Amino acid sequence: MMKKRKKSELISREIDKNSGSYSFSNTLSAHLERFVNYLQYTKNASPKTIENYSLRVNRFIDYVWDIDASQIKMIHIQDFRTALIKQGLSPKTVNYHAVGLRSFFKFLLRNDVETLSPEKVDLAKIPPRRVSYLSEDQVQEILNAPSKYEKN
Repeated sequence: MMKKRKKSELISREIDKNSGSYSFSNTLSAHLERFVNYLQYTKNASPKTIENYSLRVNRFIDYVWDIDASQIKMIHIQDFRTALIKQGLSPKTVNYHAVGLRSFFKFLLRNDVETLSPEKVDLAKIPPRRVSYLSEDQVQEILNAPSKYEKN
């Protein structure tokens, strides 16, 4: 008896009536579904990682529309990056999007899907975090604070 499949499992593939073989859709959204499955079942990524990568790649797909993976060019990445910054996202958050796209493109190339090379997706330079420390007087004031409120 053949196992019944969910509709979502059949979304991105169709049977070629002439040859009887499967032909796969080359749209970004069809590949995103495979990418999420790869992260979950092959890479055993955490649910939060899967959620974040999916969100970021979906934002890119929404921006460029659901085009064929082979049509992605560097100008799409640059325009997407600019749009994210204009929406008020920090350069660090924009870099998280770039990391997600790199991983997605690596997955595609690993699976013989023609697309943009992930090495072309650069990360923006982020200034180092400035760390400030408490002075000795401030630390002492914090340590002495409970004694100010002790009941007599």
